[in-house]
Amino acid sequence: MNNEQVILKGLDIARKAIRTQIVDAIKKTAFDLEALRPFDLNWTHNLLDSIGCGIYENGVLIDYITPIAEAQDPRSGAGSFPPEARKVSGSEAPISGVSGIDVDRPYWGEKELFDMLADPPPEVMIQGWALYYVAAQPYSEALDRMGGDILADERVVPIFKTHIAKLK
Repeated sequence: MNNEQVILKGLDIARKAIRTQIVDAIKKTAFDLEALRPFDLNWTHNLLDSIGCGIYENGVLIDYITPIAEAQDPRSGAGSFPPEARKVSGSEAPISGVSGIDVDRPYWGEKELFDMLADPPPEVMIQGWALYYVAAQPYSEALDRMGGDILADERVVPIFKTHIAKLK
């Protein structure tokens, strides 16, 4: 083995070790984000089933963190919250200010979550690593407004830095 081969082999070993540490820190950050959910989701569980994190490397989904599926009823709440009750009285505007909430489609949150993880927005399709936090139901936006932005940089960056520092 010549000097160049020794250096290249060493670089390859270092790259693999660094990659493992970065991916591990991203996974731990994703689990911490899941634990930060500020609201109770015990109505139909479809919103809970639709929330998860995808981990991407160079635009490719390499892992994901999702809750255990629990939804037993359509996301609409079946007949207890019909589409006409989701609009401002005398208007076509949704009561929450979120379009899509008034559509009565009995899909499960889990299916929609995996659809979104499989087809992420362009911001996720980057060189390097990306953590994509998804709440796939249309009404998740309304709940996010109530609970505050758990993905604010002030929370995510320190969590990731803590995990990456522990790996040294």
